[in-house]
Amino acid sequence: MVGSMKIVSNLLMSLRAALMNGALCVASALLLTAMAWASQSAAIGDTAQSESALPAERPNILFIAVDDLRPQLGCYDHPETLSPNIDRLAARGTLFERAYCNVPVCGPSRVSVLTGLRTSSGQWKSSSLSRDFTTMPAFFKSQGYEAISNGKVFHHMNDRREDWSEEPWRSIEIYHGETDWANYNEYGIWQSKTSSAFINQRTKRGPYFESADVPDNAYQDGKVADKTIADLKRLKENGEPFFLACGFWRPHLPFNAPKKYWDLYQRDEIALADNRFAPEDMPKRMRTSGEIDQYALTGSRKTSDEFHLEARHAYYASVSYVDAQIGRVMDSLDELGLAENTIIVLWGDHGWNLGEHEFWGKHNTFVNSLQVPLIVCAPGTKTQNRTSNLVELVDLYPTLLELTGFPELPDLDGESIVSLLHDPEDGGKQAVFSKWSGCEAVKTDRYLYTEWRKGRGEVTDRMLFDHQVDPQENVNLAQKEEAASVVRSHSAMLNKPNIIYINVDDLGWTDLSVQGSTFYETPNIDRLASQGMTFTNAYAAAANCAPSRACSLSGQYTPRHGVYTVDGSARGKSKNRRLVPTKNTLFLEDDNLTIADILRDSGYATASIGKWHVSQDPLNNGFDLNIAGDRWGSPRHGGYHSPFDFPNCAQEEEGEYLTDRLTGEAIAFISEKRTQPFFLYLPFYTVHSPLQAKSDKKAEYKAKQGTEAHRNASYAAMIESLDDNVGRLMSTLDELGLSENTLVVFTSDNGGVWNTSKQWPLRAGKGSYYEGGIREPLFVRWPGQIKAGTSSNIPVNGVDFFPTFASAAAAAVPEDKLLDGVDLMPLLLQTGTLEERPLFWHFPIYLQGGNAECTDPLFRTRPGSVVRLGDWKLHEYFEDGRIELYNLRDDIGEKRNLIAEHPEKTKQLHDLLRAWRSQVNAPVPTILNPEFQPADPSAGLDELESLLESR
Repeated sequence: MVGSMKIVSNLLMSLRAALMNGALCVASALLLTAMAWASQSAAIGDTAQSESALPAERPNILFIAVDDLRPQLGCYDHPETLSPNIDRLAARGTLFERAYCNVPVCGPSRVSVLTGLRTSSGQWKSSSLSRDFTTMPAFFKSQGYEAISNGKVFHHMNDRREDWSEEPWRSIEIYHGETDWANYNEYGIWQSKTSSAFINQRTKRGPYFESADVPDNAYQDGKVADKTIADLKRLKENGEPFFLACGFWRPHLPFNAPKKYWDLYQRDEIALADNRFAPEDMPKRMRTSGEIDQYALTGSRKTSDEFHLEARHAYYASVSYVDAQIGRVMDSLDELGLAENTIIVLWGDHGWNLGEHEFWGKHNTFVNSLQVPLIVCAPGTKTQNRTSNLVELVDLYPTLLELTGFPELPDLDGESIVSLLHDPEDGGKQAVFSKWSGCEAVKTDRYLYTEWRKGRGEVTDRMLFDHQVDPQENVNLAQKEEAASVVRSHSAMLNKPNIIYINVDDLGWTDLSVQGSTFYETPNIDRLASQGMTFTNAYAAAANCAPSRACSLSGQYTPRHGVYTVDGSARGKSKNRRLVPTKNTLFLEDDNLTIADILRDSGYATASIGKWHVSQDPLNNGFDLNIAGDRWGSPRHGGYHSPFDFPNCAQEEEGEYLTDRLTGEAIAFISEKRTQPFFLYLPFYTVHSPLQAKSDKKAEYKAKQGTEAHRNASYAAMIESLDDNVGRLMSTLDELGLSENTLVVFTSDNGGVWNTSKQWPLRAGKGSYYEGGIREPLFVRWPGQIKAGTSSNIPVNGVDFFPTFASAAAAAVPEDKLLDGVDLMPLLLQTGTLEERPLFWHFPIYLQGGNAECTDPLFRTRPGSVVRLGDWKLHEYFEDGRIELYNLRDDIGEKRNLIAEHPEKTKQLHDLLRAWRSQVNAPVPTILNPEFQPADPSAGLDELESLLESR
């Protein structure tokens, strides 16, 4: 095992260095890699087979980026373009005939490639990404590689400067308006004096092309090749593996190349595009790029044959110029004897339109903008290999990790394509995806589909091309009836999952048959649970309605938003309160972003249908539609039977049952929004008091034998009505064909009411921070994504819903949004687990209504905090500093306080709890209440103790 453990040792040394330098993302990646190697070593030992799976020597990587290069090359069966050096590179490895960029513009495309993450079109720099990431150069640098950047690699030279072993190098110090373009000759962009006679007065840029009679290294790309060749010689001497990124500028505008490359082409022999017209039914939002108009010598000439010939000639000359520089670099690699142990990747950051549809440039989702050249040559793989499988540039990062023998990093969006380097028919993708300026595109084997949406998700335009019969994309099929099924299927690939969050009011942990009840009947909820994942240690973030909901909607624990209870905090009689409680915040602030805000901004239609209870109106908190939600927490006036007294919820028929009505409204919303992603928050008022059921169902349960814990006929009938309506909702998803693309979460906001339905073996109920007040049923279903019949015993909390929904929807969360929860998608998809973490509760106020299982008969809870870590749970009460410690594995009923037996564990959890309170600025009440009468609070404690002992 010596060889494998040496690798682990080296990784850990790099990890320590990364931590010392504050490179947390790199450190995280190193830790995961080290763990993977250690796991592999332990599992298979240091056998000959395991050692042979690793390269004897880490291969080098030559990473060649070419700007604006479309796959119109000799090796791509376009002999008109002279590219002999790229052609011979293709013969040495694998050419990908159908590779696509993820964004058709330089900056975001490069960020996507170098981070392995999909980005939106606005993310020009990696600093704009909200997700954690380790860039490709940073990872290889951390593994002992020399990581060098020459030319245009990232779009901006200063982006991720710290990820390289040395300062990124460029032949000029400016790019994209960083100085006055009128001084272009000073920087070597234009070489001919005649170019200065043509200046675009609006932008101060010179002509869009130039053919000066100068040597190759007079222009930028010759200089890039010179620097790269010099680096190869230096790296050869150093003997360390290298990640050498070489970014060529041409054929990006301006099309400037030495005259000898122009002389390779006869302009009168250049073929023009034969589809210089707009596609039939082209959407209005499909526009050409305006980039070329920033230069001189364009304008009204652009539609003329003369301009088309001139521009194509200029582009081809630029390609041949870059091809020659690539040939120089390859020759040097061969001469230095480095080729045999070097992975070579050549890629274009996106394509370019050369007059097709009278379009020039990129910045759209025509295939000429999205398709790119991609060639990979790696030691030990096939040569003269071609594959027509779909791949995308985001696949390069995981591919290089596999080729260099490193385990894949978590959370990369691409997939390794190494198998295609050995067998061109092995696998491949069903679809690849691109985004640009308000639209998203998906390319499948036959079709390219694009759709535009309004900010809230409504599709405004569609575009569909059949590449089998229309490779030039001259007819948009999206509005044609015969293409309707293709549009639907491709739109579904782009659509983010619908999310339905069912939050039942006051439903206890044992109040379902799937949770062990023999009295309550819930076949539909049981079925939902069986179709997804059950969480056996799921918790509400608070023990009563309003704070629990505020936590799950905001993703924050109670001290972040200050909602601790309903109405005021001075609950119960003043004479029984030793402390003056912390003031309660009644409502979630409108500027505290909810998950609905985030999803709506990501294109979701959002609706809250049912009990709201955390502000005056959910429309102020990210929802487009509100049915029956306001500040109140229980049905008023008619209660559960119409006529109702709720916003937007007038009765449809006399005697209508509220739970039925809310489900009907939910079904109407789903039906209306079925063609776009939607977020349905369905917080049923059921089974909150008043206990009002349908008379026929109540009669059935009166005749049924109950148990000591479950025997209330009205409550049981309400649960059955809830179950009926969950069944209606699931059937609607099936009927509309939405089940496969809908994530459904079923849970409760807090524990059951102790006097109505006891949660034994759990202690106490709603309002208490013993298990009966906060442990909840939780089932999550997403057919095809979450494996049916699975379960997790990892403790989770209501604050986790926010990051989980955002992750499922790939919705960006602002960096300044504080979240206390974690993303549960790795658990749900079984792609990973969660590190053990503490869960916290804080309740600095009083809640009256105690009983034999609460802290005392007067209060369900008194001011205090709670923490759970692993099997251990600690309560701290502020009135007298009382501490309680329980081991939930052995004592789920929290009957035996273990502080005397486990002082070290008590101190560990108590310190953890106090540190957390400090971190989140949790208020702790300390002012003594002058109205407090000491004798009264202790009254009944002896009775309480005897009752607990009898249990």
